[in-house]
Amino acid sequence: MVKALMEGPTTRASVEGLLRAVAGSFSQSGKPRGCLVVLGAINCMPANKNVQDFMGEQRALREKFIRQRLRRGIAEGELPSGTDINTLASFYTSVVDGMAIRARDGTSRKTLKSIADCAMAAWDSLTGALR
Repeated sequence: MVKALMEGPTTRASVEGLLRAVAGSFSQSGKPRGCLVVLGAINCMPANKNVQDFMGEQRALREKFIRQRLRRGIAEGELPSGTDINTLASFYTSVVDGMAIRARDGTSRKTLKSIADCAMAAWDSLTGALR
């Protein structure tokens, strides 16, 4: 997923690649559905706080990587310099997290791909609205 995010030819293609990779990864046949990083250790007893904190740090890394790719998009002139990359990264991270939950609950790969389509349909208005 990180590879898809970092190696896309454009920022938009990178974010879309991430969402498409997520749809595939979270719905593999014969494997647990969803994402351990998203779903793991989100509600723990105090004795397991260190595990909860570690998993939270792992979740924060995804948003950091998205933010880095958006920052690169600004540097390369693909996104306006005033783009609110924190809000945009938070939105797409939330989409990924939601896809993990939906996948865990049995949502089909086709529906997960449709969620990715909807999130990308918002790209132009989000990048324009956040200038």
